[in-house]
Amino acid sequence: MFFSLRTVATAAFALLVAPSFAAVTPAQIQIIAGFQDIVSTANSDISNMQGTPAVTTDADSQAIFDAFREFVRVHQALLSILIGKAGLFSDVPLIGAPVAAVLRSVEGVVDTIAFGLIDMVQSESADIASQQASLDQSLTQAITAYLGLQIKAKRTFVA
Repeated sequence: MFFSLRTVATAAFALLVAPSFAAVTPAQIQIIAGFQDIVSTANSDISNMQGTPAVTTDADSQAIFDAFREFVRVHQALLSILIGKAGLFSDVPLIGAPVAAVLRSVEGVVDTIAFGLIDMVQSESADIASQQASLDQSLTQAITAYLGLQIKAKRTFVA
């Protein structure tokens, strides 16, 4: 299970270092595609989690929590950069709503994974819930940043 979390975290890291974060270019769509890949990978992991028995050993519980904490850390780093770059997209405001929409999808799979892990790894449930809340806060900030992009209307004054 924790290897699947690392796969999703690796996808997030790949997006983190993508050239589209370096400058605003037509590759902005890469951001959306990268997050869609994260959602797709996470949905596959969620399907694989179904029916997984509860984890009872301390070592396995700790390994799963450590993987989830790394998953959260990588996603928060990615979201921090994404939030910081939101201003660069103000000249291309149509990107805001699609980015916010894909971030809502990420939020949905993160919550589903976290709730599944809470049920599966009850000895770490409080720590997993804390990590989930922290990542949800970062996702909310990113969604808000991109929903805030508005089309700048050009006004012409006639004298």
